[in-house]
Amino acid sequence: MFGLGTPFWVVAALCAASLLLAWVMVYSEAKEYHIVTYLSKTVASICFVSAGFIGVAVSNVEKPFALLVLGGLVFGMLGDIFLCRVQIAREEYWDILLNAGGAFFLAGHLCYFVLFITMGGTLHLWEYILVPLLMMLVFVLMKTQRWKIPRKNWLSYMGYALVSGLMLSGAMEVMIEDPLPVEITLASAAFIFILSDIALATWNYGRFHTVWMRYICISLYYIAQILFVFGILLN
Repeated sequence: MFGLGTPFWVVAALCAASLLLAWVMVYSEAKEYHIVTYLSKTVASICFVSAGFIGVAVSNVEKPFALLVLGGLVFGMLGDIFLCRVQIAREEYWDILLNAGGAFFLAGHLCYFVLFITMGGTLHLWEYILVPLLMMLVFVLMKTQRWKIPRKNWLSYMGYALVSGLMLSGAMEVMIEDPLPVEITLASAAFIFILSDIALATWNYGRFHTVWMRYICISLYYIAQILFVFGILLN
């Protein structure tokens, strides 16, 4: 952990810029300013990744912890860039970019899950009840057409729910076992990340396809990544 010196304020400024640029991205997306959307989203992601690297450089975090958090942040940035498929590619490439972006986010979730596993001590299997529960929630939402997702994509979303449930269960484990500021911050980041995933799927495939729902899901996502950055500072 380090004090409220210059590095802290640089990290805080980068995180604030990341969230502000995310809102610019949503606004420009609604106005169909494609170049502004792509640039603001990309720079927003670069900001939280840069904040993470600065946090690692000026703190005393152990190497595995640093690599896993930075891995999650970098994979998130790559997912952000590839999911700007409307802004950066012709329509015939959208499915490829969508799959690539989803794969990067999946890798980020796995980084955070491994992070929680390495932070935890005793394994409590009962906490992993969240895995089937989250998978069941996703299945019900697709089955009842609350999320109008093509059936051919159901397996992919169930796999995503599996990994998300693992991350969520790992977060619960470290928060219950050792509820210190670092653990609480990182666990909160994971819970907010899952909420952002659910909000994003609802915006994409549900009835709440409004700009305000877009602001909610994007804000939750960037807040989650920012909390992972601050987990480095508190370590």
